[in-house]
Amino acid sequence: MALLTWEQLRVKTYPTPTWIVEGFVPAESVIFLWGESSIGKTPLCWHLAKSAAAGESFFGWKVDRPWRTLFLEMDQTERATHDRVKDLQMPGVAFEHTGPVLDFEPAALLEHFAEAIAYRPEFLIVDSLRRAHPFEDIKSNIPTRVYATYRQLFPEAAILFIHHDRKMSKDEREARRKDPEGDDVSTHESHSGSQAWKNDADHRIHVLHHRQQKFPMKVCMVTSKVSESRWHARFHLEEGRHLTWEGEDQDEVRAWIAGGATRAEVVARLKAKGVSQSAAYRRASELFP
Repeated sequence: MALLTWEQLRVKTYPTPTWIVEGFVPAESVIFLWGESSIGKTPLCWHLAKSAAAGESFFGWKVDRPWRTLFLEMDQTERATHDRVKDLQMPGVAFEHTGPVLDFEPAALLEHFAEAIAYRPEFLIVDSLRRAHPFEDIKSNIPTRVYATYRQLFPEAAILFIHHDRKMSKDEREARRKDPEGDDVSTHESHSGSQAWKNDADHRIHVLHHRQQKFPMKVCMVTSKVSESRWHARFHLEEGRHLTWEGEDQDEVRAWIAGGATRAEVVARLKAKGVSQSAAYRRASELFP
């Protein structure tokens, strides 16, 4: 690190961040994704992996090229994964079922992850964080150590760790009920273990249950060291693996606009289809000429 004066710093330029999946997965970074149990975090990541490996957009979020993608499964057996992903059409995605990490010494890790390291992934998904190290996750010095170690093991990869919410108190559940949109910062402080897991990551994504029944999974990009923008999107999970997005009707919206529909009419039609008001306004603004 070079010392910079204010004059030097203010005129310095930086390269534009490279995205594996635009908005979701910045390249060569650590992504912390967490949410409630059984909400669909793992299936969401299967679909991210599918898009990254194929070089195809993720429900409209851009993917520039195919990325070498590895799903490191520590939470479930190979048979369980097979039963859930066999119908998803995920060509190019590699899976390895390693079991939990019990020894964090360098030699043990090199042996544990030998095949994964040899694969040289560009996008690595670790399911889940609690199985990726043997430490107590409440200690604030552990996240830096774990993240740095995985960065050394997989230096070319964006590494996405899947984690879970802690059990909430009655007051916290009531606060969550009153903040279904996830606008309150405290809503995003619900994960298990030290807050350093979130703070030390480069990119943080929270998956919430939403009151809207048609698209009950709300994915929020909370904060990022890579991008200043914040966003959210809603999805629906069917049969525990098939994902649909609330914005999949973009072609239909474009047809409405081409047919002369006004912005207000587009918003009204989207709301009638079950899209939230804020999302309807956002998508109308994005698609209107």
